[in-house]
Amino acid sequence: MTNAAKPPRHRAARSPDETAAPFFSPDTFHADSGVLYQLRLAQVALGQLVNDEMALEGSTLPQWVPLYRIHRGDANTVADLARKCTVDAGAMTRLLDRLERKGLCRRVRCDDDRRVVRIELTPDGVALAERGAAGAVPRVQRRAGRLHARRMGAVAEAAGATDRQRRAPGRRQGEGGMKPAFVLPAAAALAAALLAGCADMRGIQPTAELRDAAALGLPAGAPSLGPAPDWWTALGDPQLDGLVAQALAGNPNLRVAAARVAKARGALEVAESATQPQVNGALDLTRQRFSANHIYPPPLGGSTRNLGTLQLSGGWELDFFGKHQGALDAAIGQIRAAEAEADAARVLLAGNVARAYVQWARLEDQRDVAARTLAQRQQMLALVQERVKAGLDNQLEVRQNETGRADTRASLAALDQQIDASRNALAALLGQPRLPEGLQAPRLAGLRALDVPAELSADWLARRADITAARWRVEAARGEVQVARAQFYPNVNLAAFAGFQAMGFGKLLDGDSVQWGVGPAVRLPIFEAGRLRAQLRGRSADVDAAIESYHAAVIDAMREVADQSQGLRATARQQREQAQALRAAEGAHDIAQRRYRAGLGTYLHVLAAETAVLAQRRQQVDLAAQALSGQIALAQAMGGGWRPTAEAAAH
Repeated sequence: MTNAAKPPRHRAARSPDETAAPFFSPDTFHADSGVLYQLRLAQVALGQLVNDEMALEGSTLPQWVPLYRIHRGDANTVADLARKCTVDAGAMTRLLDRLERKGLCRRVRCDDDRRVVRIELTPDGVALAERGAAGAVPRVQRRAGRLHARRMGAVAEAAGATDRQRRAPGRRQGEGGMKPAFVLPAAAALAAALLAGCADMRGIQPTAELRDAAALGLPAGAPSLGPAPDWWTALGDPQLDGLVAQALAGNPNLRVAAARVAKARGALEVAESATQPQVNGALDLTRQRFSANHIYPPPLGGSTRNLGTLQLSGGWELDFFGKHQGALDAAIGQIRAAEAEADAARVLLAGNVARAYVQWARLEDQRDVAARTLAQRQQMLALVQERVKAGLDNQLEVRQNETGRADTRASLAALDQQIDASRNALAALLGQPRLPEGLQAPRLAGLRALDVPAELSADWLARRADITAARWRVEAARGEVQVARAQFYPNVNLAAFAGFQAMGFGKLLDGDSVQWGVGPAVRLPIFEAGRLRAQLRGRSADVDAAIESYHAAVIDAMREVADQSQGLRATARQQREQAQALRAAEGAHDIAQRRYRAGLGTYLHVLAAETAVLAQRRQQVDLAAQALSGQIALAQAMGGGWRPTAEAAAH
């Protein structure tokens, strides 16, 4: 068949002046020109009008919209632009490539996260965005109202003409594919509601804005060196390395975090399934008695019959307005946040195991000092008792030394209890009731100091798992906002069913029992008492809360780094001063020993000098453990060696 012989396609008649052409004319308003068809033609007409106006500014609508959004500050990354413009990210990337070749925009990597690429306008791009906003947009807004009024008037006129045709003599209802009289006015009213009732979301949007690294006081500069992923191995204790590995493999809290990740993955699969067609099967076999006094005439009324239905039904909800995409974005944000939180739990667990190990070593060293103190107290008591027998001292000296010995024994018992508690705490971190057999008591002298940089730069934000999780929570909340916005727009479903239905089980699979149906379904909220606006307001508040929670997490993490850095410097100063005090006490003890050997002093003077030495050694142990714990805490604050997975970083 040649083009000339083809039947004319069903469409509305147009005049050369398209802006003045009626949307429909009565003789072309047929049954297949339903609400969706009307909306589509209105959209095409309005889009052509915008393109015509943008041509006067030297651009097209698809090119100008992202430029205008970047200029207005609505979005500045490919993902944000694709979400705002409700297009595929790949299509947006290709469009930006064309705009970049035209010299209208350029790509710039963020200082705070080198994986993020922002889109910036060139001076030519700024000029085009401003020309369109000042010229084409106002002209379109003035003409769109007149266009909409003419279209709706034509629809109403078509509906009235069709109603008159239906009532004409010799015209049967439904002849020629025409709808009943009430359908077309209802369609016109529904079309008006579709065009006017979808935009009632003004003034509801998130107000919080993410602050960049510079606003948070982080210098851009070269990336700072963070701790290694297995930073605890730098302490130089193989026994500690084995305990950390055992904890990471068997801690129940990590399994809970892994379960949360699995749950988030399940939610992502549910969101993905909503974008695909759904097919269900049904078999209903019923024996039913029909009332003789209802709508069923004899012989059906008053009889008992078998009813059977066997059919397949399917549906596909079309995502015209980004509801499913928003749900996917929210699910992806939730799963990435759950993964980052699980990694943060691993970093925290490794740090807690290392700190518990250092605490155990501190208590063991303190017990050694306490044991030596007890031995010294017993020696002093024995000497005093001998002096009392010789008449050189009295019972007061004996009682005082007995008190000191009892205090030392009590301190030793308390240290034994604390050692048991520290071992139990370490076992709990491993996920076991008690520590494995054969562990050697650690010593602080066997642990090396950690070399952890205290300088922060912008890349530090990407090395904190908890901060990354908070950032993904923001993306998840934004996806929920997109879902809430999509609720204002029509919900379009394609539904179909096919199967068998019969009265009597024996005829269920007969050819005459076949039934089927197919068609679209459109649902639009017209009046819902403000429920959708309240829901959107709540989702927008969730975005604000997520953004501020992210800011709070960043600020708290910066405070943690600052506290640990300052604490380490203060501990280092205390260690230097304490080292001098220890050397002075040891010097005094050495002098007392020489005087005793020369016969110039008693052994009590030697033991008294040793008391000062033991006190300094107790303080030395505490400061050494405090320094190691501070280094471990700083390693955690610097990210604990965490790096995001390649999949999460690419997304």
